[in-house]
Amino acid sequence: MGFRQSYVSANVVGRLVSDPKEYDVKGKHSGRKLAKFCLAVNYVYSSGKGETAWIDYEVWGAQVEFVMKYLKKGMLVAAPGDIKTKIWTDSDGVKHKKTFISPRHIIILGAKGEFITKDEEEEVGGSNESRNEEDDVPF
Repeated sequence: MGFRQSYVSANVVGRLVSDPKEYDVKGKHSGRKLAKFCLAVNYVYSSGKGETAWIDYEVWGAQVEFVMKYLKKGMLVAAPGDIKTKIWTDSDGVKHKKTFISPRHIIILGAKGEFITKDEEEEVGGSNESRNEEDDVPF
């Protein structure tokens, strides 16, 4: 029986907490590009109370250019990817553990503050509820 590698994946939709940051990589990955960003994901429970989770991301290589060019604070983003954990010991001998997501791809869903109010929706043609479903049928 062979060795099987397994992955833990996550599908996350959230808003960028701040503009992504690009880092100079040193050591064994010297010369590669690295960018980091964080998504805020809001949970609302049936009780009406909620909380926010802060999900860290790391992107490498070609994705860095996309992230730095297009992602901005406040944007709504879908970024499914693999959950990874780094463990290291600092120069003082203290062990650290960091969990983050390495996205397979990134989808921009909306810009900061991009919401349509009920009044604006009616001005541009009404809500989906008022549409006649037969209008969407291509035959």
